[in-house]
Amino acid sequence: MTALEVPYLGSELDLAYAAGMFEGEGTVTITRAGRRGYSRGVVTLTSVDRETVDFYQSRWEGAINSRDPGGNARIAWVWLLTGPGMYRFLFQVRPHLRRTLVREKFEVAMAGYLARQQGTRRDGYSEKMEEFRLQMRKLNHRGARPT
Repeated sequence: MTALEVPYLGSELDLAYAAGMFEGEGTVTITRAGRRGYSRGVVTLTSVDRETVDFYQSRWEGAINSRDPGGNARIAWVWLLTGPGMYRFLFQVRPHLRRTLVREKFEVAMAGYLARQQGTRRDGYSEKMEEFRLQMRKLNHRGARPT
């Protein structure tokens, strides 16, 4: 167990709710960050109900942004989490997930995060991080999933 793998201090009901809502409205991805192309894991959940994203932020921190699509559409609230907080969220919610695809995404994001090395770019490091990003990209591909 790492220092990031801390148990959730709230209720099991909170974790079950968080997992179910996340499976429907959330996403986890690995994106290139910065001009040097370093990768980072990102967890987001979007809802038109501000109370929903406040639930996540109050338990796992992160940022909340808004998107105004214009017209008659309502403002969408986006909860965003990266870094150690992202790993803790993934670790705590993972046991409550039902969908295999979402569990696979959590596993890739967690492995990618643990493989990160601050301040070093040893031979093969960038390629390893790119493998995690491409693996996540394949899992996040829209449309029919290859069998």
